[in-house]
Amino acid sequence: MVVVGAGAAGSAAAAALVQVLPQLEVVVTGREDRLPYNRTTVNKGLLTGAVDDQDVVLPGLRGLAVTWQLGQPARSVDAAARIVELASGSSIAADAVVLATGADPCPLPAAIEPAAASRVLEMRTASDSFRLLEALRHGAGHILLADAGLLGAETAGSLRALGVNVTLVDPADRPLSTHLGATAASWVQDQHVRAGVDLRTGTAVVAVETAGGGVAVTLDDGSMMRADAVVASLGVTPAIDWLRDSGISLSNGVPVGSGMRVLDHPGIYAAGDLAAVPGPGGILLRTEHWGVALTQGRTAAASVLADLGLADASDGAASAEPPGYSMYVHGTKLTIVGWTHDAIDEAVVHGAVGEQRFTMALVDRQGRISAAVGVGGARVANRLRGLIARRGEIGEIGQVLEKTA
Repeated sequence: MVVVGAGAAGSAAAAALVQVLPQLEVVVTGREDRLPYNRTTVNKGLLTGAVDDQDVVLPGLRGLAVTWQLGQPARSVDAAARIVELASGSSIAADAVVLATGADPCPLPAAIEPAAASRVLEMRTASDSFRLLEALRHGAGHILLADAGLLGAETAGSLRALGVNVTLVDPADRPLSTHLGATAASWVQDQHVRAGVDLRTGTAVVAVETAGGGVAVTLDDGSMMRADAVVASLGVTPAIDWLRDSGISLSNGVPVGSGMRVLDHPGIYAAGDLAAVPGPGGILLRTEHWGVALTQGRTAAASVLADLGLADASDGAASAEPPGYSMYVHGTKLTIVGWTHDAIDEAVVHGAVGEQRFTMALVDRQGRISAAVGVGGARVANRLRGLIARRGEIGEIGQVLEKTA
């Protein structure tokens, strides 16, 4: 067995395989030269110093009976023959291949002076976090974050907790509204302002040049500001370039069906940020979050074992459960359950906006519940999982919450 990618999905798949059948020969290849770690700490615990790089290694991996080929990214795969070629030139043939290379950070779409490039950073890996920490240790006191999405919002909170001045720039008038709905997104904006973040919405970075010991950043509204460094927090794109000649159909990632099986390619599976899973209405959706990647990796492993006759088959429906994840904004936890892509309306279903805790339900065009967002608490949002899974109506919420109380 070959698992391509040593992140959350890949490590979960590998662990699940050898835990069921310890005698299996499982090879895990990974781009980073380190054991899989909790990537959610990159812009939080690692950045603030609450944990170090040894603390974040995933538990149970050091003694796991797999062959790690770390620092060995894959260059291509022959999906028909199930042969993976590594960047080193070596090849690995397998009975099954799990694709779990995750996603790559989106580059900053701006004119960057070559001399300023070293001060334009990313925030995706532990190494990225260490580079920013190094800049802070050398006196960087003002960081400009380009994009106020999930990554930018959380990173702003971590930097402010360290006493760093933060400018947060986003082209949207209300960042995060596609992830949280308008009400929760507005709440996030208020938290940024209260925390002392210089929030610039409706504009984007168009140029970065050297200026003294830092950079001069030009926005598309014509304004210019100085900063010590720029962090591109524009989200990610699925890491699928290496699959272009594989014969696998690529559409918003790698399309999968039941059990994370890659469509039309027996013996090939995909999990994590690159996996496009059928959502409501059959629309292929990717969920870029740690917990979802872990679940998908385990599901892919179960399918591998079942397809090879090494374990009983399971249902493994890729879209059976609504996705769920959390984020932290200036110390407050937000929990998102369900599919927010087709929501057009929302309603407060618990608490009140402005209180320490409240929960929003997001509604699609048919008046059905597509997602829930819990601010300050996850309990109510999680209790609506069943209703979200079957796309119940908003009028059912009271009854559901009463029954699950």
